Amino acid sequence: MFRFSQRGSIEYLEAEAFAALDFATHAFCTRLGGTSEGPFSSLNTSFSVDDREENVRRNLSLIADSFSLPADRLVLMGQVHGDRVFILDGEGPPPECIPECDGLITDRPGVALGVRTADCVPLLFVDPIRRVIGVAHAGWRGTALGIGSRMVDLFEQRFASRAEEIRIAIGPAIGVCCYQVDA
Repeated sequence: MFRFSQRGSIEYLEAEAFAALDFATHAFCTRLGGTSEGPFSSLNTSFSVDDREENVRRNLSLIADSFSLPADRLVLMGQVHGDRVFILDGEGPPPECIPECDGLITDRPGVALGVRTADCVPLLFVDPIRRVIGVAHAGWRGTALGIGSRMVDLFEQRFASRAEEIRIAIGPAIGVCCYQVDA
């Protein structure tokens, strides 16, 4: 189940199963509360559409500020509709060097992982025992390739997580009534 919340101008949904975590905050942001206009109104976070770059940067800053996070700690991936997962751990590169992928996992404190969705599904992963978090962009292609199970496998392999201890939230998504999928 989800509940609506708001911080500053940012309206978002929270998964109730994640609300009690003492080391991680999560949010499924809505399109409300940003500075973009027209078809991108208002909280667009994608540089890959025809929105103005300064609006996108301002929107990302609004999100970071609302969650008391330095903007440079918000890590976003260049999503490619696949199953590649990047692990940002103590040995990994700085957040600004993330390659194209559809999943991110980290155990670094103070890092926020972000996933952008429109007609795809956001997945959030948390191992509350080992304090590891992850996000995945699950479109139909990534889902067919097994992005969700790949994330769990990497939690187990890299962080010694146990599948039964990993919590997963499937975020809000567009309904089948609202779009058509290519073959």
